[in-house]
Amino acid sequence: MRPIMVTLTGIAMPSDHHRKSEAVADLLELHRASADSTFEEIRLPVGPAVVTVTEEENALVVDEEPIHVLTRQLTAWVPDPDGTTIAVVSVMTNSFQDWEHVCTLALDIFDSFGWEPLSG
Repeated sequence: MRPIMVTLTGIAMPSDHHRKSEAVADLLELHRASADSTFEEIRLPVGPAVVTVTEEENALVVDEEPIHVLTRQLTAWVPDPDGTTIAVVSVMTNSFQDWEHVCTLALDIFDSFGWEPLSG
């Protein structure tokens, strides 16, 4: 029964791909080359995506005493239907004791993601 802090962020970025499968393959290759995160291809209701987990340890100093803060982030990289745009949806927390609950929340958010056509 402790409070937890969760931050949700999302952006859309252009992609030089012409198919969703190409975008996913390149995302896997990009994350394979990075030692900063773990990654996995998953299937969401909108199609294939890549999910990464990153972790960063910092210290806050209070009265000359360091307090270690562990921040974890679960991110979905979701290509649009034609692969020309990638949504990046992240859930981040420093409540590492509740990481399992945060992961469940993040996966529920990722499952609810959808692409809508632009109007106008």
